[in-house]
Amino acid sequence: GAAAAAVGWAVGGRRWWPAVVGGGAAMVGHAFPPTRRRGGMAVATFVGTAVVASPRTAAVALGIGAAAWATTQSFERAVQVGVATYPVVQLVVDGVRRTAATGALMTFVGVRFATRPADATTEAVRHSVAPA
Repeated sequence: GAAAAAVGWAVGGRRWWPAVVGGGAAMVGHAFPPTRRRGGMAVATFVGTAVVASPRTAAVALGIGAAAWATTQSFERAVQVGVATYPVVQLVVDGVRRTAATGALMTFVGVRFATRPADATTEAVRHSVAPA
């Protein structure tokens, strides 16, 4: 996501929207790869895109997530807090248009999670807790 967003940013005259388009294309390619049957959820690809397309917002959200981690000692909760606060911070830092573009990318990730097969979740959990 970061590489595709960086290419979009560089080719698009160092503007934010080509970075979002490039990162969005990478997310689609990751979620629906032409060479494999099943793609990923595009979460990490989204994060890379967000960092390139809106670095100030990403830095603030990372700081908020780090504070949540220090407070709760839970990495999972820290990620949830950082991701949940990202659009709010972005609205203040970058304005409505960038926030709407980010919302579209976040919606894509949400749809991927909502439409994944139930057995994919079960299988992932089974492998993460299987005895060695």
